[in-house]
Amino acid sequence: MVGEKDFSKLFAANAPYWHLCTPGQLSGILFSSKEDYVYAMNLIALCAALYWGRVKIYTFQVMSNHLHFVLSGSKEDVLEFFEEFRKRIHRFFAARKELHKLRGFKCNLFEIIDLNYLRNVIAYVNRNGFVVNRHVTPLSYMWGPNRFFFFPDSDFDAVVPIAKVSQKERQRIFRTHYNDFPDSYFFTNGYISPVCYCHISECEAFFHDAHQYFHYLSRRVESFSEIANQLGDKIVYTDDEVFSAAIALSAKNYDIKKLSALSADKRTELARSLHFSYNASNKQISRVLGLDKAFVDAMFPVAK
Repeated sequence: MVGEKDFSKLFAANAPYWHLCTPGQLSGILFSSKEDYVYAMNLIALCAALYWGRVKIYTFQVMSNHLHFVLSGSKEDVLEFFEEFRKRIHRFFAARKELHKLRGFKCNLFEIIDLNYLRNVIAYVNRNGFVVNRHVTPLSYMWGPNRFFFFPDSDFDAVVPIAKVSQKERQRIFRTHYNDFPDSYFFTNGYISPVCYCHISECEAFFHDAHQYFHYLSRRVESFSEIANQLGDKIVYTDDEVFSAAIALSAKNYDIKKLSALSADKRTELARSLHFSYNASNKQISRVLGLDKAFVDAMFPVAK
């Protein structure tokens, strides 16, 4: 059986690791159509090729107004990787006269200093699309490699090896004359599949097994809150997750595991914790704690 010491050796062998993200609250909506997302995915594949051997991408997620990456490599190379992406996405939006979308578009870089934090960040990134899109799960969101984790037999429809795509067509897709792509690259769903350049097997190896990965993906609400607070992220939790957090806080703070047994004062205190620490919406707080919606709105006025 693989022990934590073995995982620690694996962690040390590939350090340093980084969580790179862009501040969504400062940017406009970057990607609003399938065409936008497809271009972003292909641009990441291009940058991965440009920094092949210098920067490892373990996982990432393209969101409507921000991006997340889990990477390894020197700090200088990782920052250069992002600058390459930023420079090219700038050209993309400039050509469409939409540079206003890039207001505040920069990277925040956080070093991942231990194995447990790396596991949490991987799960945090891989579920990012799920928490804001009610039509997907962490296993089906298309704009990242999350759906390939511990699922090696994922179906690839209409796979097209990059060698079969003409240089002229590549220039159109990637909007560049660069043509030194790895032979292993292939298109599916209109973009280079993340399995071609993300080190998914290595990423999976940081977990004991698929069961532990799924545990981190679905049962680490408090850890995700800590990461979100560090990033200034406006992470969104599902009702079930807010309910679980409320139960945990009630048990910890008041030694009461049944929310209905809380006094009005304690529910009000709990509402503040859910609002400020878990970014719970007023509707969620009202539903979970059984508080009148008008009362919650008075506590946390919504800007109009």
